[in-house]
Amino acid sequence: SRRSPTQSVCGKAFSKLPTGEMAAPFDILLDQLLTLAAGSPGLIVSCSDVLLVLPDTIKLSGFGRATGLAIRADAATYGPYHGVYLLNEESSLCRTFLQKPSLQELEAEQAIDRYGKCCLDSGVIFFDAMTSQTLANLALSHETISLVVNDKKYPNDKNNRPPRIEL
Repeated sequence: SRRSPTQSVCGKAFSKLPTGEMAAPFDILLDQLLTLAAGSPGLIVSCSDVLLVLPDTIKLSGFGRATGLAIRADAATYGPYHGVYLLNEESSLCRTFLQKPSLQELEAEQAIDRYGKCCLDSGVIFFDAMTSQTLANLALSHETISLVVNDKKYPNDKNNRPPRIEL
């Protein structure tokens, strides 16, 4: 990494940090994720280079089949460099997602609240048990799939490979 050249041998996620007991960012993240999902059967998908410090009262269950963990942050400073969740005002459910939107896009989509903040993607998604099982079954099947995003269908390519899906 350009920002941490001394850590490039191990990678940022596995380099030790002086946190009392020496711990890698991945170890700290894993501890936070286990606390977030405590008592909730399901699957957590996370970036390995995110470092979260969250209150123990936040839990990733009871919100639906898939729950993305958003962090409110200054839209002008962080929005154009991250994924941004756009919430439905009535239900606080995600209505769409923007990837590194310009400030103008954030304003046009009404993604900025009255305090100048938007909901950044933290890199953490929790799938409940039923959705996790569905994803596992899909991964084990040999069926071809098509991806539909915002009512636009992305068909399989000419070699019948499914589209690449990134969260």
